[in-house]
Amino acid sequence: MSRTRLEKIMARFLENSGEKERFRHALMNHGGDGEYSVEGQSVYLWARRHLESIQPRQHTFEAEACSTLANKPGRATRLYPITGAVVAHLRYPADAGTDFVAYVPDKVLEAVCMRLQSPEKRLDDKGNTIPLSPRIDGLRTAFLALRCLYLSQKPEDVAFSSGVSAKSIREHRQNIVKRLELPTDQEAAKIMCVDLIQTLNEIAEAQTKRDHSDLATYHERFLAPHAQLRFLPDPYDASRRIIPVITMGPKDGKPLVALHAMMLPDLGPREAALFEAHGIQAFFPLRHGALDSNAPDIKPQEHLDDAVRGIAAIAALLGKEKFHLAAMVTSSKIALEYAKLFPERVSGLSFLAACVWKERPDEGARAISKALVTGVKSAAFQWRSITRFMIDDLLGPERFERFIKRHFEEAGPDAEIVNQEARNWPGMERMRYALRSSLASVRHDFLHQDELEWERARDLQVPMIFHHGTEDRIHPIALIERLANGLPTSRVNRVSGGGQLLYYEHFTPIMKEIAAAMKKPTEAKNGG
Repeated sequence: MSRTRLEKIMARFLENSGEKERFRHALMNHGGDGEYSVEGQSVYLWARRHLESIQPRQHTFEAEACSTLANKPGRATRLYPITGAVVAHLRYPADAGTDFVAYVPDKVLEAVCMRLQSPEKRLDDKGNTIPLSPRIDGLRTAFLALRCLYLSQKPEDVAFSSGVSAKSIREHRQNIVKRLELPTDQEAAKIMCVDLIQTLNEIAEAQTKRDHSDLATYHERFLAPHAQLRFLPDPYDASRRIIPVITMGPKDGKPLVALHAMMLPDLGPREAALFEAHGIQAFFPLRHGALDSNAPDIKPQEHLDDAVRGIAAIAALLGKEKFHLAAMVTSSKIALEYAKLFPERVSGLSFLAACVWKERPDEGARAISKALVTGVKSAAFQWRSITRFMIDDLLGPERFERFIKRHFEEAGPDAEIVNQEARNWPGMERMRYALRSSLASVRHDFLHQDELEWERARDLQVPMIFHHGTEDRIHPIALIERLANGLPTSRVNRVSGGGQLLYYEHFTPIMKEIAAAMKKPTEAKNGG
């Protein structure tokens, strides 16, 4: 799907020309999405995982950084030369396994050099920074001299590829050393390089300072006292990582592990009462990036592996006890992955409002979702630009409700669910907060839709139930029934009058079916 196509589809759901223009600007933004300032000059910095998780277009800062590091060995902090800039590979902090990559234009090298000089040599009478040379050709030579110092290169090597004489580069390098009032080139290079890397590390440090404040706020505002917030150790990395889990229901109840899609469902007193009534203890492991607005981007496979480890953490807590695994919307991909790896732990599978990619409608609510799925997949480097637009324009308190209502206005019963959500506290505010602080997870929810891999379910010998709304206009139930007919241990629970959003009154018959399956798991016939 072209950018123009995505732009046209989004325009149907944007309220005014200002929003449309800002969205267009986001799509056109091919600069670095991690732009920062060093002494007034732009430098770009990303987590290396982010660079590896996207497919940048040519002639972007991301593309240059990717190609520079493509064949470089990996673990040490180093600087690499490219035309007009250097690429820095950083390890911060050194013991956490966090790699960062910076794209540093030559003007930044000059700015750092100026910062290290005494004020009388750095500023003119008006307080303005004195450039290295007032002449354009002199600036170019000065930049090459700077690069020699930062990268410990010989002037002869730089001159060979630049067309500038080694003598001129050497003279400029000596002039820079004198302006820094240092005795040797080696000392100047060390001080300048350390200062630059320390500055970049400070930027990287700000990106690693993550806590669970978004999750704690969400729990306090929208979940307590009906749900508990727990942190379980990662069974594969217990010393360094914890997995947040929301729990509801009696502590001695039968275990149900429920996987959220874009965001947690509305877990209020109604849902808590249902879990209590059926004697079910529900566990909701949070995926990477869910209710964590500072989460870095990671590769799709890493996100899937991380989600599977979230289920494994609960399985470790339960000992040898089997559990029912319920997947909402696109999290079916995660449930299938876990059931394939650990079939002995799963007593049954439930899929709530399951998705299919082929043959589903392309109009109404589906149009914008399908556009974003394709856009995220083919132009992943733009995701950060799009998310900034979403936060600034769509997920603010002034616009969010109108946007969501427009999105679902042609989706039948889902429109009524959205209206009901808007009428009752916390309603829209809960949904807005969850989406706004979960965009790193939302991205993978879109990616899952394109590769749900339902064919992997054919070999599972686990009872499966598709709980699906009879009035779903986004993923019509006929497509789901056709899917279930091809899976030998599955059946369909038709939720009368339900759409894609199986909230509120639609959740009651679903819980009844899940509770019955958990008491007596049986091999089900198709189409029940």
